[in-house]
Amino acid sequence: MKEVERFTYIMNYVKEVHCLFQKSTEVFENSFSEGMVKDLYQFERPDILIPTSSKNILLEYYQFDSSNRNKRSSTQKEEEAHFDRLVKDKLSNPPEKGVLITKHEFQTSASLEQYEKNLNDITVSHINKYEDYIKNYISNRDKLSNVHFFTEKVEFGLIIESTSILPDIMLEENGNQYLLTPFHFKSFREILKKHKFVEHIFYISGNGNSSYAVYYMYNDDYSDEEYDKVFSISDRDKLIGFTPFGLSGVMRIPSKLTK
Repeated sequence: MKEVERFTYIMNYVKEVHCLFQKSTEVFENSFSEGMVKDLYQFERPDILIPTSSKNILLEYYQFDSSNRNKRSSTQKEEEAHFDRLVKDKLSNPPEKGVLITKHEFQTSASLEQYEKNLNDITVSHINKYEDYIKNYISNRDKLSNVHFFTEKVEFGLIIESTSILPDIMLEENGNQYLLTPFHFKSFREILKKHKFVEHIFYISGNGNSSYAVYYMYNDDYSDEEYDKVFSISDRDKLIGFTPFGLSGVMRIPSKLTK
């Protein structure tokens, strides 16, 4: 699924977007409300172009998870690819009778430290491409002008999606739960403070109820005290963890039914 299709699907699926602080609410209503944004378009470097009446908004979409990483990929992605290969192998060799069940218990482990590291590493890598994104946008001036989409005024932002195999849910000592977000980490907030040209930040995550949670933040000068009133992690809070598993069933369809 292309980035613009996935973003549109999720935004249409969720009932609300959680805007951080009053300034973010105002900017979201002025820049991303239904009346302001008519269409979203797939672009390349960055991924999404949103033309508005006064400016163009360029958004780069990327994903990360909270598992350990090696040089090539995350351990979660490697396990998911392994399970997909198992399923495809069973599909190519269905049983003569009955149903063949394939089960795989994922060994991927997640941690706060890995969540923070993976988030920051991939965010910095995309922010470092900002000049290339703007150069590419300008190089497409003629094509965009032909469809009346080009404007000199451009704003840039990020769409960050957590694809952790388990929802990133934190458990407090008293049993209460809350969803972990990038905004809980001062290290991530410092990255945004140093790169004010990143004006818009969307964060997408599974909410633990078979749906999504979407956050929006306008990159304004918020204090740590403002953040800590909403996003704070106690030393005793823990990331919920259990062993997920993948399950698939394969059966052979009688030839009479396939004619």
